[in-house]
Amino acid sequence: MKYFYILLYLTTQLLSGQETIAKFDLKLKSFSAEGEAFPIVDNERVLLFFNQGKNIQAVLLDENQNLISKTNFLLPKRKFKTIIGYNTNGDDYHLYFSTKKRNEFCVVIVNLKNNTSSIKNIDLKLESTFLDAYLREGILHVISLSEESIINIHSFDEKLSFTKNSFEFSSHQFNVDSFSSTKHKLADFFLSPYGFGLSEKLEIIDNTVPNALEKTSSYNKIYHVNDEVIITIDAYGGITKLIRLDIKTFESSIETIKHIDVSENVDEVMKSNSLIFDNKLYQLSSTKRNLSFSFQDLDSNTRSKILKLNINDEILFKNSPIIQDGGYYSNRRELTKTKQYLRKIFDANPGISINKHNNLHQITLGASKELMHSTNVGLSLGASNMGGGTVSGFSSAGGVSYGHFMVPTMRSYGYYTSTKSTYINCLFDTTLNHVKEEFQDNVFDKIKRYENNVNGYLKFKTIFRYNEAFLLGYYSKGKYILKEFNP
Repeated sequence: MKYFYILLYLTTQLLSGQETIAKFDLKLKSFSAEGEAFPIVDNERVLLFFNQGKNIQAVLLDENQNLISKTNFLLPKRKFKTIIGYNTNGDDYHLYFSTKKRNEFCVVIVNLKNNTSSIKNIDLKLESTFLDAYLREGILHVISLSEESIINIHSFDEKLSFTKNSFEFSSHQFNVDSFSSTKHKLADFFLSPYGFGLSEKLEIIDNTVPNALEKTSSYNKIYHVNDEVIITIDAYGGITKLIRLDIKTFESSIETIKHIDVSENVDEVMKSNSLIFDNKLYQLSSTKRNLSFSFQDLDSNTRSKILKLNINDEILFKNSPIIQDGGYYSNRRELTKTKQYLRKIFDANPGISINKHNNLHQITLGASKELMHSTNVGLSLGASNMGGGTVSGFSSAGGVSYGHFMVPTMRSYGYYTSTKSTYINCLFDTTLNHVKEEFQDNVFDKIKRYENNVNGYLKFKTIFRYNEAFLLGYYSKGKYILKEFNP
């Protein structure tokens, strides 16, 4: 009987998850199982928005997660359905809305101190294709790419005025592969020739949160590193292109960094991909018979030690079995042979995922393949011209959506919980020396385990970073609950 109570206690602890730091009453007029919350963290205060059809309810919590105020405000005109970003001015919160094509904009100004709101049109119509929007030091930057291969950045300050700066790439030629003599411009590579926006997916990578292979296996990525915007392209024959944009000096550059060639002859096809982490470009190259993994230090331009794997080798640098997640018939299985691992990587999109734990690098090496269907109902498409994929946001049925540029943490978690991938988990020090210790769960593992145990689908779910922790928010029985999870 004693052991029964111990087991019951441990089970209760697991189901209870981490500490509940906030719980407050929430009445939703147009309650929908597909609706979700959208968070803003402002000087340790948390502002949560909830979709209510033609209205949005805003809830403000102080630094101790106590409820300060609630208010409702109207959505803008019908054509402005997508929230692309925000900034603040004192007690005013500015929510930037766009049309579906991301070429026209307006701002909803919400003041929770006075419980007022207003709508202001923005005198801007983009003639280029929207790529990204992000907040840096109170300025909202909207990034777009023109058919002439010019990257434009419109920067909105706290007074809602904006400036435009352009980065000219029309003279730079991009090779599609190392064999083709045809030259291509940046716009030729990214934009649809039929005017449908982006033809290639551009994934936003936030290295402060865990990133699943489903996200990092994209061949095109965009990073926000202090005052730099970095775009990487790996859809070339064995090279990574880095496009750097400085939003303070307005200088730009293009770098070409080669992958380690593991092909055994000139006719053998090689796949490759990369990930920037701590100012190092980690690169993975693979054929059906060989694999290499290393990094290039972007400060010193020096190459790290190179880990290589042949089809006949045992994988000596792994800290887990070879794992296959997802698929139509099985959620998880373990593979036993190196040739299975290499074949699975070559048949999909290779990718790298990196997290830090106790000054060690927990690195996942593998590949991801997109399925023809998705059962991840917790995600909704907020941007049809973003090149595919799903993003978390207000459901389209509620009249408003938001793109993944608003909530990269939630988008990363969404990828993390819907997998079709093959990988190994590895533990390295900063110089890629293998460490034989246990590979630890990251914070998304903990949230996923809690979610699976308490429900499996949490209503009005959102996940966001708060100080050094992550908060999971969800609606249950007339209450909105915030639970804290530590990395």
